[in-house]
Amino acid sequence: MATVPTDSIHLLARALLGSLGIADEAWHLEQVSLDAEQGSIELFVSPGRPVLHRCHRCGEPAGTYDSRPRSWRHTDVWGYATTLRAQVPRVRCAVHGVQQIDLPWTRRGSRRTRGREAEILYWLRGASVRRVARRFDLPWALAARLRDDPPE
Repeated sequence: MATVPTDSIHLLARALLGSLGIADEAWHLEQVSLDAEQGSIELFVSPGRPVLHRCHRCGEPAGTYDSRPRSWRHTDVWGYATTLRAQVPRVRCAVHGVQQIDLPWTRRGSRRTRGREAEILYWLRGASVRRVARRFDLPWALAARLRDDPPE
């Protein structure tokens, strides 16, 4: 995979991150990789300035425990499959134990960005679950669940 340091790709990546609700001070764009043969773009982000995180369950301040690599499928850019990758901090809550922090670009437990889910929901308004599942390479049951119980 070739790393693309060009200004235009980085400007596009920053615009994408902005559309995902990723503030420059909270998350930092580390790298953009483009693989023309595979037809993919990967955006690598890392936490920016240190912040005091909170437990997503009770809202109490919690210290950073560690971080884990995670990835989310985003909407295609220029016909390329686009993936967002990040080292996501986990916190240790005194009441709830170790918890992953909430992220602005995705719902808890989802492996797709909010933008990708919005695109899927748009397609589900006019196409069959089977067609949408094929189009987005999703299990049929997941596409049906998104249709029947769309995320907020």
